Amino acid sequence: MNYYRRRMIHDGDTIGLCEPYVSDDGENAYVVDQGRVMGFVIDGVEESVDEEEGFHLLAQAVAKNYDDMIKDGLDDEDIIMKYLVGARCCDCPWFEECEYLNEDPEWDYMKDFFDLCQNDLEEYGIEVIDSWSSYDSHYNFYRDTLYSDKEGMYYVYSESRYGNTSTRMNKEEAMEWAERNLDVEDYIEIFGDPGE
Repeated sequence: MNYYRRRMIHDGDTIGLCEPYVSDDGENAYVVDQGRVMGFVIDGVEESVDEEEGFHLLAQAVAKNYDDMIKDGLDDEDIIMKYLVGARCCDCPWFEECEYLNEDPEWDYMKDFFDLCQNDLEEYGIEVIDSWSSYDSHYNFYRDTLYSDKEGMYYVYSESRYGNTSTRMNKEEAMEWAERNLDVEDYIEIFGDPGE
């Protein structure tokens, strides 16, 4: 699961591009993407049907007294709106495969991610490995913090008077970074003795 999805689960956000409507039991749903119905889940099964048939099947699935409600003058959409409510992205049946969420904005928002979530990193599966501070020859403060995640990726979050940046690396790149930037003792503590 990427960070975007983790953050959506943690914050309960919606991306605002599509609107999922889901029944209380999560077994029935439809999603509207920019004004167009894009899919139906009926009794837990994704159905490839047109909009009219989808609403008809969905209304029948959610309303035990469907025939009586039709006799009372309600149509399929009226019935659906009585049983389905607007939902968060993480409650949408298409959450795991949503293309909008696949476009992980990691590069653009990692700085904000670290700025905003320092106290909640564990919930996102991110571990602080270590942090190092220093001053340059002009007494400007610098701090680098090395993070790792459950997927085996590493991040260096650099803070300075010139701004903050984040760099994403695999383990080999992180080891190379550590060789260039850390004391031998710190390197060995994190990655082990390269001579062994």
